[in-house]
Amino acid sequence: MSRVRVAYTAGAAIGPDLFVFYRSIGINLKQLYGSTETSVFVCVQPDGHVRDDTVGPPVAGVEIRVADNGEILVKSPGLLKVYYRNPGAAAAARRAAFLAAAGMRRPLQPVQLIQLQDLFLEAARRQEQGRQPHGL
Repeated sequence: MSRVRVAYTAGAAIGPDLFVFYRSIGINLKQLYGSTETSVFVCVQPDGHVRDDTVGPPVAGVEIRVADNGEILVKSPGLLKVYYRNPGAAAAARRAAFLAAAGMRRPLQPVQLIQLQDLFLEAARRQEQGRQPHGL
């Protein structure tokens, strides 16, 4: 493990205990978020800003917006144009030049996605309820 400079986890959340464990033994573990539709990842944790409850801010060239219904919309040069043998599905998921990001909800301000048990929560809402955002 002494040669590992950085390791990434993506997909389902690994949970704070496991994340903290790997970091405690010296592994520079970072979380990122992406999907097939976004061509790899759209958010990644930068050095010095790694937390167990986020997937980090958007990478360069990626724009994230929140729709009125709370849905997270992603705009990126890497967004898919069509699904194989189902061109209508991609069109249905698009909102202008943005694509609805499956499974993502509520960003932390400034835009940084918070992940907690596969749910994305708005840190400001937690603070309004008198609770600290997870991991702060």
